[in-house]
Amino acid sequence: LVVYSRPIHLSTTNLVMTSLIRQWLRYMAKKDFSSLEQINQLYPDSEEFSGEDMISREHQQPDHEGCRIEGDQMTTQNSNGDIELVLHRSGIKVGVYTKFDQSWNLVEVGRYRHGQKIGPCWRKVSYECWIVMPNQQTDEMKIWKNCAFIYPDLSTALVGDLSSSVLATSTLQVAQVAGAVNSHGVLIPSLKSCGVEIPCPADEMTETVITQPLYKDPYEQKIVEVRESLIPGAGEGLFTKQQVAAGQLIAFFAGVKVDEQNKLSENGHSDYAISLKNGELLDIPDNLRSTYCGSLGHKACHSFQPSAFYGHAKHPRFGDVRCIIALHNLEPGQEITTDYRYNLSKAPDWYIACLKTFLTKNRDYTEEQAQTYINQLVRKNDHE
Repeated sequence: LVVYSRPIHLSTTNLVMTSLIRQWLRYMAKKDFSSLEQINQLYPDSEEFSGEDMISREHQQPDHEGCRIEGDQMTTQNSNGDIELVLHRSGIKVGVYTKFDQSWNLVEVGRYRHGQKIGPCWRKVSYECWIVMPNQQTDEMKIWKNCAFIYPDLSTALVGDLSSSVLATSTLQVAQVAGAVNSHGVLIPSLKSCGVEIPCPADEMTETVITQPLYKDPYEQKIVEVRESLIPGAGEGLFTKQQVAAGQLIAFFAGVKVDEQNKLSENGHSDYAISLKNGELLDIPDNLRSTYCGSLGHKACHSFQPSAFYGHAKHPRFGDVRCIIALHNLEPGQEITTDYRYNLSKAPDWYIACLKTFLTKNRDYTEEQAQTYINQLVRKNDHE
């Protein structure tokens, strides 16, 4: 991956390249061998496809364990459930391969030569975020060198060294995809620097949030903005700056890691706390809530008729984070809302009042019926 130093601005050329890369990924996502056969015919490796002499060397031993072979097609089921499709010559994997998860979502594209992975590789991280490696690097390697973390727009990128958990181990350069080179059927993005560097994150998300709170995410800067919410009394909210498609990742939610008993608000309740995993929560410290902009997912306001939902993602600056995903298509300038899904026995008064209003206005409950329903939910939550 080459990052050119001249700063650039988004142009028609970038949009065309983004469209071409998206089409290539869709083409590679076919759940059969048709795309592999066509790609390998269009971009053959003359040495690799030169006949039996090339595949009969002693060090090339076919491995059929976990494989199903039909003609020149090989399907491999990995221990984690991933399914790899690749062509073979006498049991030796050759050419471009694709890998799918158990739901048949494309998660990796790369290339074999003489049964060994070689050259550039695309690996999906989450919600159409990809890591592009200039050379194949295994999960066992502690550091993946000179990789590009490409956001869902397939245009914005962070470039640097990444750990196998996707956390950056070097300074990150903000870049734009300006072109692509075809390497035997696998695209290698050409990247141009935006003239912005983000310092190497700390080993833990908490320290990064506290010590580097003002470095903005380049993808979020394109997609969303913060301004006064349209919900009365809600304070700031999160709004789209461009069209967003259903299922698209809109924003990330990083924060300080805490547990249920140690939320960062003085009164023991925090409107900014969200569950991460294994009992951990992410929260934004009181002293950073007006200034922190490393991620903007915490700015989305609550609604019982939300336009987005919370998912899980990985980010080079923070590691495992939560994220916000669009439930349906959104137009520019539309406020992004999520359902906070508070436990009613612990929910703040404003949330209870919001639920009561929702029930009376949208479910035709009377005031008494709404209160009775809420009381039932509170008792149910108390016993869970």
